[in-house]
Amino acid sequence: MNDVLDRVRAANPVTPIAGGDPALYDRIVAGPGDPRLSKAPKHSRRWTVAAVAIALIALGAGAGWAAVHEDPVSLFESNPQMDGDPSGLWHQQVIPATVRRVGAASVPGIGPVHFWYGETRQGGWCGALRMPDGGWLGTPGVGAGGIVPGCFPTRQQVNDQDQVYVINGFDDGEDDIDLRDGGGFWRITFGRVTGLRPAARVVDLDSGISVPVTDGSLFVIALRDPDPSGQFPMHLVAYDRAGKLVADERRPLGDLRTGG
Repeated sequence: MNDVLDRVRAANPVTPIAGGDPALYDRIVAGPGDPRLSKAPKHSRRWTVAAVAIALIALGAGAGWAAVHEDPVSLFESNPQMDGDPSGLWHQQVIPATVRRVGAASVPGIGPVHFWYGETRQGGWCGALRMPDGGWLGTPGVGAGGIVPGCFPTRQQVNDQDQVYVINGFDDGEDDIDLRDGGGFWRITFGRVTGLRPAARVVDLDSGISVPVTDGSLFVIALRDPDPSGQFPMHLVAYDRAGKLVADERRPLGDLRTGG
């Protein structure tokens, strides 16, 4: 989750070297080459084939992101969140007929950022935020961090295996947009209200911003963060049409975890 990544980056004691380490590279390549490469031409061919294969994999990864640029169904079917374990919680398979655009959050200087949603055969949900130019927040080069788009297990599904979350009536994720050169830093939360009654609106009590809920459960809300380097306070609540409380989630992130 994004707040955890922010804390890890802030605590990293190593300063990255722009452009790598030329001196180290020179020392590595200054010595003689491995003599086995010249004595075994067949092995050399294997290295060539391996290099081509690696290049094709890299090209395929780029092409994969390009292929889903225009297609939310393909994005969810590829499911970048999946960990490769067919029996794992994150191996969620989208139901294509459920994929739809359900709302948008307006960010000054950017325009509407649309929330795309889908359901999975395993009972989870899929979510992604699409920029006005067609890019997906959380994919390479788009946005300033946050959750990778794809399909997710519900908090209850996670808790059925390991008691991690406080069940508070929300299943959601966050992506960020950095416009601090003049437009501020924006955190966009999107997901589902999972309370016992259909919700009509979601409100951030800290800012007073209120957004409508689609289909009784789906919402997206954009909040400006005045200090992205610190903990971002957010207190989301959901109300039904009668004004009764349906769900209540308070952040920082630690408050969502059991014992946090």
